[in-house]
Amino acid sequence: MLSFLLLAFLATMEATTSASAHASLLRSAPADGSVLVAPPLRFVLTFNEPVSPIVMRLVEADGTGSDLAQIEAHDETIVVTAPPIKNGTHALSWRVISADGHPVGGSIVFSVGEATAARIIVQTNTLPTL
Repeated sequence: MLSFLLLAFLATMEATTSASAHASLLRSAPADGSVLVAPPLRFVLTFNEPVSPIVMRLVEADGTGSDLAQIEAHDETIVVTAPPIKNGTHALSWRVISADGHPVGGSIVFSVGEATAARIIVQTNTLPTL
């Protein structure tokens, strides 16, 4: 009886462990932090398990962004057709659904030509002085 309970406990732990794993980005093209000579024609994201894309967004250094619509999913790989991209630093922000149904997101930062400083927006709450 004790061995049966131990086996049942171990089986439950293994099922819980494998079910709680989420997709992880293994590699991207362009690579995170890369400086490219020319703009990429496409973005390729490779994960450790099959994923479904939710949102892909390209954000420029000035903070403007656009959602990307030409997205293909092939098991563990997402391929996104890149729009025309200017020189400077950009972020590709992504959100996908893991095989276990959980959303996972992240971003890669790359530059075309040379890296540019990102625009920093500071928001403060000003309280009146008493």
